[in-house]
Amino acid sequence: MMERLQLGHGGPEVSRLAYGCAALAGPWEAGELTPGRRRQALEALEAALAAGIDHFDLADVYAYGRAEQAFSAIWELDAALRSRVTVQTKCGVVRLPGDRSRIYYDSSCDHIVAAARASCKRLAVDYLDLLVLHRPDVLMEPEEVAAAFDRLHAAGEVRHFGVSNYSAAQIELLATALDRPLVVNQLQLSLAHPDLIDETVVVNDAQPERAVRGFGTLQYCMQQGITVQAWAPLGAGKLVRDTPAEPGSRLAAVRRELAVLARARGVEPAAVAIAWILRHPARIQPLLGARTPREIQAAVPAVDLDLTREEWYRLFNASRGSPVP
Repeated sequence: MMERLQLGHGGPEVSRLAYGCAALAGPWEAGELTPGRRRQALEALEAALAAGIDHFDLADVYAYGRAEQAFSAIWELDAALRSRVTVQTKCGVVRLPGDRSRIYYDSSCDHIVAAARASCKRLAVDYLDLLVLHRPDVLMEPEEVAAAFDRLHAAGEVRHFGVSNYSAAQIELLATALDRPLVVNQLQLSLAHPDLIDETVVVNDAQPERAVRGFGTLQYCMQQGITVQAWAPLGAGKLVRDTPAEPGSRLAAVRRELAVLARARGVEPAAVAIAWILRHPARIQPLLGARTPREIQAAVPAVDLDLTREEWYRLFNASRGSPVP
């Protein structure tokens, strides 16, 4: 049975792994959701449920809303499924079709409320278990966000709230206006992007390329009881992809270590890479971005894989490109 995890203070209890649905509807391009894409999405969602995953992460910007539309196919599996799964989506990123530069952030009250309601419609749900602000908005006014959260919560349209890609200081600023706790903070973290963990060992390191950039965000979330969700836990597939890695690169070194440990443990490299994240005392929740049932099945054994300290640091040293100080 899949291990369980409570999100933040008072958040829902969910599966230890969540399924990140960014690729559920295929490429991020304008257009309609095709029947073929919908069938593929349903196959992946069914595989996730079969593996014990009951927590699904989306965003209104994923494939211009088509990922949320594709997710709604899940209700075809069981009409009573809604009460047994946790649906989480994100808002605040506005990405217009066409030119990649036509993107901006909007955390105004009106936008958050309208985005949440539009997501509910695409997802075919009456409420969201969790609404997450996708990116820090430079023009954010905490009182506006708080007003949106209050309206959505009072109306029964959203039960819990969180943020994504926020630093400790940004969370503290937002929290000054909120009446309810933020239960999650989504952050990029993997053996291909170990910066949040790397800063733990380089606080007083003289190497400029090892500059501290997370400002203690991981430790802050631990202290405040905010669940960290790791997005791109397989480095957007780079850690397990068949394409060659540059000889002598950190990626090549990590892949070698993953392969060695995977063979020793009788699992796929994806499971070892996810287990590396799970081993951290912050009880981080990885968001699997698997595209197929096969990829889901390769990663799920991570929940039963306990890495030793020596194994964990072997992977960490490879991801850093040098041993810890």
